[in-house]
Amino acid sequence: MTIKKRTGIIIFSIAATISSIYSQEQRPRIGLVLSGGGAKGLAHIGILKAIDSAGLKIDYVAGTSMGAIIGAMYSAGYSGNEIEQISKNTDWMNVIKGSVNFQTIGIQDKEEFENNSIVIPFVGSKPHFGTGIIESQEIMLTLSKIFYPVYKSKNFNEFDIPFRCIATDLSTGNAIVFDKGEITTAIRSSMAIPGVFSAMKYGNTKLVDGGIVRNFPVKDVQEMGADYVIGVNLFSGLANADELTSFVDVFYQITNYRDAEDLVHEKSVCDMIIEPDVRKYSASSFDESDSITMIGDRAGEDFYLLFKQLADSIRNNFGVECSGKSRLPQYNEKVNIESFAYSDLNKTSLNMLKHNLNLKESQEYSVDELNNAFRKAYSSQYYKNLYYTLIPTDSTNKVRLNCIVEEEPLTLIKLAASHNSFTNSSLYLTYTRKNILGERSETTIKMALSEYFRLKAKHHTFVGKKYNKYIFAECTFDKFDFYTYDEGREQCIYENNIVNSHLGINKLIGNNFEVGIKAGFEGNKFSPKISPVAYNYKGKVTTPGVHVSCHYNSMNRKLLPTSGLEIKALSYCGYKRKYDIETLALDSTKYTDIEFDSRKPIIKTIFRLKSCRELTSKASLITALSAGHMWNHSAIDRFLIGGTHSFFDSHFSFYGYKEGMRYANSAAIARLQYQHKIISDLYGIVTVNGGLIDYMDDKITRNNIVLGGGLTIAYNFSILPFSFTAMYSPDTKDASFTANIGFSF
Repeated sequence: MTIKKRTGIIIFSIAATISSIYSQEQRPRIGLVLSGGGAKGLAHIGILKAIDSAGLKIDYVAGTSMGAIIGAMYSAGYSGNEIEQISKNTDWMNVIKGSVNFQTIGIQDKEEFENNSIVIPFVGSKPHFGTGIIESQEIMLTLSKIFYPVYKSKNFNEFDIPFRCIATDLSTGNAIVFDKGEITTAIRSSMAIPGVFSAMKYGNTKLVDGGIVRNFPVKDVQEMGADYVIGVNLFSGLANADELTSFVDVFYQITNYRDAEDLVHEKSVCDMIIEPDVRKYSASSFDESDSITMIGDRAGEDFYLLFKQLADSIRNNFGVECSGKSRLPQYNEKVNIESFAYSDLNKTSLNMLKHNLNLKESQEYSVDELNNAFRKAYSSQYYKNLYYTLIPTDSTNKVRLNCIVEEEPLTLIKLAASHNSFTNSSLYLTYTRKNILGERSETTIKMALSEYFRLKAKHHTFVGKKYNKYIFAECTFDKFDFYTYDEGREQCIYENNIVNSHLGINKLIGNNFEVGIKAGFEGNKFSPKISPVAYNYKGKVTTPGVHVSCHYNSMNRKLLPTSGLEIKALSYCGYKRKYDIETLALDSTKYTDIEFDSRKPIIKTIFRLKSCRELTSKASLITALSAGHMWNHSAIDRFLIGGTHSFFDSHFSFYGYKEGMRYANSAAIARLQYQHKIISDLYGIVTVNGGLIDYMDDKITRNNIVLGGGLTIAYNFSILPFSFTAMYSPDTKDASFTANIGFSF
């Protein structure tokens, strides 16, 4: 950190004699400049706290990118302490990422949500990519909440402290200086890192990050009228190549080529330069926000005496000081929606948007209620951007709610990869088309391209005015090898070809719960592939049947959840089953046909419960129960026990057994897991499980009891999550290792 001398006298003398520089009729105006820097910009907060503590009144503020966010909050009237509290309560990584909250996703879409590595939208026959990876949704809603107290101020000179922020005109490369309009739009434009955040529409052009043209906007605060400039600069020189660890770092490196040239001049204009030592952090280090904020605190402490000298001099000569408390204007906690305004909708209807938002005219809403309504509507996944601005209509709290809508393309192609011990390696290709057969309809075709071919086709259409019921048709085909075991050792390999086809209807009860019924048939054709035993089965079985189900899911995220509850219950009745099975000798000659009794219906019930409870910010306790029963079953109707993941309804995962190591016509398995966040999205998990299988038999023995456990390392990497598990069961006295990489089918 450095302090620049304005004359040959040190800054203490300048602060003490500043009144002699200016006339008694005009006190010196203090300007504050906050540079960009991504996550490093959180260091600005400590400087603001020190300024408040010293009682120094700031007259003008200018900022760029993260400096625009912090600077605008201070200008609006938040104190340094209030800004720190808001920052601590904000999950910056989630805000910047801008993804849909899993809990707001309709339960009918949770299975396929975030289940892909790459999503390619299509308009017509051409791929359609946005101007950035991250859209505006969550950022704009977060900014709307922060700046709700000043939503009536459309001129930034009307803030408690006049404010300016800088963006870059993408078409000309010139600086755009925001001094009026929507503060949320101005800030979002100033922080729109090209290629990372989508560019913001602005009249006939688009805007991106102001750091490209002016990362340290000293000249702007001077033009506002500042006589004395305090600059907080986070640029400490160009980074070495080995320090560029993310695309955000690369962007700032490129923009800093120009910044490095301009900085010498901009710093020479400042009367006080503060440079917190954040060199070891990158622009994307939001997961280290506490450490960066502490560095800002230390910088503020180092400069506190200088701020105090300056504040005392101004107070003694001009009677002006800052209280250091909140300077926010008075405002109502809720707004009354007088009317709505909507941007143009081309692919979806206004009625659907209104239904999704569920907001009414002449009713009052808090900013949290508005944000939740927009998050829920956004989670329908029909919109690329969906946020709002508030336009005052009178002197009270009545507003026009201006809904900014940008629709998603209706056609998507998704790519994903997977590897696990059950289905081996696969590449998933998914085609999704919305609104083929009416509004709020969706058609999906998904294929697994591997040695084990899988196909899933499904279409659903919402019906009714409330959009709370949908009818669907689905068909799946699975081809895979299935292992049989004898006393824990692999014995035979069967090739299976399974076809399921159903029609059904589901009803949504709230956002997280649905009940439904479907009818159709299930078919399985199987034959031995590798078998050392004397006799094997070959044939096919087809069963018409009816499923009744209910599903509740309030998990906070899909992969590695830390809180929430999920319950699944299923009852199945199969009737008039057709068997065509024969027994083959070891030399593959036909031995005899097998007859099964198809008069009695086959009944199956399955219940699953999973509960996640957050113990600390890093630790969670997960409890799970899986149970199933079969009546009137045949030899081919069994629950599959084993593995760390369930791949179909009749498969119960069990740590300690490989998939299919045990079979049962009844099972009840309890699991307890301790999940600990090691760093970032890397987790360690300890699992113990146990249960009873075939407990409906006449006598329960030790053979009916299953025990096991495992140690897992898992990483929730959005493009390709993975987990590695070492398992052991005292039943088999054998250890095994399993890997799950990628996404589920």
